[in-house]
Amino acid sequence: FFLTSCKFNNMYTYNNEIFDVSKQVNQILGKELVTQILDLDNGYVSQTKGTSKAKDITQKEIELLRYIILNPENLDSPIKRCEFFEEYNFELKDALGNTTFVKVSPYCNVLKVYQGEKAKTINYDTNSKELDGIFKKYFPVDAKPSRTTGMVDYLGEENVKLIEKNISVAIYYLNGFRKKKPAGLHLFNYPAKESKDLTKEQLTKVQSILLNADTYYEEGDTDLCRFAPNIGLEMKDEKTGNPFALLVDLSCGTLRIMHSDKNNSRFKLNDENDDLLQFSLEVFPNEEFLLSLLK
Repeated sequence: FFLTSCKFNNMYTYNNEIFDVSKQVNQILGKELVTQILDLDNGYVSQTKGTSKAKDITQKEIELLRYIILNPENLDSPIKRCEFFEEYNFELKDALGNTTFVKVSPYCNVLKVYQGEKAKTINYDTNSKELDGIFKKYFPVDAKPSRTTGMVDYLGEENVKLIEKNISVAIYYLNGFRKKKPAGLHLFNYPAKESKDLTKEQLTKVQSILLNADTYYEEGDTDLCRFAPNIGLEMKDEKTGNPFALLVDLSCGTLRIMHSDKNNSRFKLNDENDDLLQFSLEVFPNEEFLLSLLK
């Protein structure tokens, strides 16, 4: 009875603590939306892309979403300058059947709460681990990357095996044409601005993109512009330990696979597919040039 009464008095619980909805939250979100969030009863989560079915979420997970949305600190936090890529969706209902849609961009730790066509944008940095835990629980990353049919014929068996079975060292944001003796950070003599380690989830994700036929044109000229890659994946052959690199020029739409500092093979990217660009922005969210390539 006490918890039910809390709802009607602008109060809610999270982790066994009781919170009161502030005047500021009521002003920013509006009393109608606040009431719907307070009265959330059930819901499910789905992926924007992917074939997995939507999954029902628990009352504890609804509590977390309610806390994130109604927390004044989240509403006060500045929204990072980061392109919003919707990756997950929540459809939440209250006891009367009213629906609230929440779209989430884990790239930026930002979610959008929709009431009709209008959306409120919220930064959830302080609860990113908890929310990411929901996504990993219902949509675990496969241990092995997925591969569409025909990739061996297109990329060649050796290249497919290299992409599928390797040890990832780092991902680089590259900056400029190849040099004989570049100073500072570089990958196969291509100057680099920065590099980062990939998580297992990120590695599986980019492997699946590279092994998807929709990423490429079967026919296409890779010599239309001078190759200057933006993204480089430095890897090692799982069996031999020999280094190789996957270099991506997103502006020219070209992928090159390089072994032992030699240019072995190149492939034309499908300019209608932006999965590689979105992945690059997930890792390097504030790079102006990558942002300029968004359609």
